[in-house]
Amino acid sequence: MIDRRGVLGLPMRLAVAMVIVSVCVPSLVYATETFKADSDVSEAASEVEKMVSAADSVYYSGYGSTCTIYVSIPAGCEIIIGGEDQDAYTMRVTYDGDVKKTVYTQRPMIQFLGGPVTVTGSPELRFECVSEDGIYGVKVTYV
Repeated sequence: MIDRRGVLGLPMRLAVAMVIVSVCVPSLVYATETFKADSDVSEAASEVEKMVSAADSVYYSGYGSTCTIYVSIPAGCEIIIGGEDQDAYTMRVTYDGDVKKTVYTQRPMIQFLGGPVTVTGSPELRFECVSEDGIYGVKVTYV
């Protein structure tokens, strides 16, 4: 419906433009939120690498050795160190309650003793090489 003066064509163009905008905005919002979540998980994963390095250091140094580090975990993320069964050898990054990344200690497999430790915010953590009930591993505590 086009006339010579564009009186009928303008409302149609505006309607099409509104439809395009209404379809694109939710996609852009979702992409922005997903990017932020991925960025936060990557930042938390770099802190996990720092923690794995600290655990390796005290484990190789032997029984009784300790190491203290500061970590900074983004809001919405948690790092869960240790746990039961297979989780005792892992550090897990969660975002809004969902596990996004699992890091296994390797060469050697280091067991985290003392149950799961949930890390949020910017705490100071102590890594200590211990032996509990004949099991040799690393215990993580808040300082």
